[in-house]
Amino acid sequence: NNTYFFAENTGAGNAGIKLKNSQGEFTIIANDRLRFISDDSPTTEVLSIHPDGNVGIGTGSSAPAGLLEVKSATTNSDIVINAFTDKEARLYFQENSSSIFKIYTDGSETNNPLKIYDYASATDVLTINNGKVGIGTGSSTPDDILHVNKSGGGTLRLTDSAASSDGDKIASIQAAVGTGTFFAGINFYRHDANDGEIRLRQKVANTNTDVMTLVDGKVGIGTGSSAPTEELEVNGTVKATLFKGRFEGG
Repeated sequence: NNTYFFAENTGAGNAGIKLKNSQGEFTIIANDRLRFISDDSPTTEVLSIHPDGNVGIGTGSSAPAGLLEVKSATTNSDIVINAFTDKEARLYFQENSSSIFKIYTDGSETNNPLKIYDYASATDVLTINNGKVGIGTGSSTPDDILHVNKSGGGTLRLTDSAASSDGDKIASIQAAVGTGTFFAGINFYRHDANDGEIRLRQKVANTNTDVMTLVDGKVGIGTGSSAPTEELEVNGTVKATLFKGRFEGG
């Protein structure tokens, strides 16, 4: 048979118990919710369990926004997952008790990298280790700030669904030395409905300049934003040690 400690208030007041020793004092109260109150000055409701099953830590009299809400009115709100030496600290995401993703720190590897494990592909899809991010690198440490790996060739895909008009820029890759600076880059454009366009841009005499344009199988050097009209079009002086082939024009 079960045995219960039973506290009842037939009126509108609280029903609860008080726990106290020389080091502190706590009160557990049942009214519209189950409340755990620290009676040390100042009195604080540290945890509450609501009739809908939601749990609030630091939410006071406010209803938690979800199954668990952690809140602090005066400082940072921290949730700590502390694993034993060389073990994993894990956070699972499930649907109907089936795991979908796992975020964890791998204590068996150097620097305890943070990883995202995808159960659908049965692989670590993202790794953060010593300031480097690896996508598809698995158990290998990323080689650089961003390392993308995929069997058959890694792909970095940049899209802009709003680039629907001819001449719209789709994406850019830029090299700089700090915020607000630019030294070199590659811009990708929608030339028209059937052709893409690539422009190599660099800072020339302190002016950002398109130095090479590739579009419709043609290459333009010094043509700027204008599309080249021949397989190779040079707007400027060409210096070469040897030319081979047929020459036309005056």
